[in-house]
Amino acid sequence: MVWDSEDTSLPVPDDYPAPADATSLAAAFVAADGRNLIELLDRALRQAMVEQQPVLITTLDQLPPIG
Repeated sequence: MVWDSEDTSLPVPDDYPAPADATSLAAAFVAADGRNLIELLDRALRQAMVEQQPVLITTLDQLPPIG
């Protein structure tokens, strides 16, 4: 699996909890429900474009409270 696009010889860090059967970096990033995170992000970004809505990508600790 390629971990670093600038240095493709770098291995996946030992402490990264990638699924044992992950053969690509995309397969290593999965949502809590098991869906591919890259595909989910792609779908969300495409939908935002269709709806002409802005997209904000941030860390969870920077999100405003809900409600």
